[in-house]
Amino acid sequence: TMLRLLSSLLLVAVASGYGPPSSRLSGRVVNGEDAVPYSWPWQVSLQYEKSGSFYHTCGGSLIAPDWVVTAGHCISSRTYQVVLGEYDRAVKEGPEQVIPINSGDLFVHPLWNPKCVACG
Repeated sequence: TMLRLLSSLLLVAVASGYGPPSSRLSGRVVNGEDAVPYSWPWQVSLQYEKSGSFYHTCGGSLIAPDWVVTAGHCISSRTYQVVLGEYDRAVKEGPEQVIPINSGDLFVHPLWNPKCVACG
């Protein structure tokens, strides 16, 4: 099941050095830097389906074996999947793990107001 798969992924994340990323952090991101491959094992790509293909919409974080958290504005009434182990979205590298998300497994905070994104 999805819960068992996410549990095993969390164990992989822990075994691979869950904690601070292996690259040096700075106080600000300016023009960005490429991450060290697979140094952020808890980072996920939230993807939505459109016309039979999936497209990245938001990042998220694996916060427990069966939970991913993302921003409220990332969720609407679409079909989603979560991809873990992704480094270059344009290349099938091998360690990617794709987990389909059932619509009943999506939870949006009850105070989220899509008409007032700036409200938090």
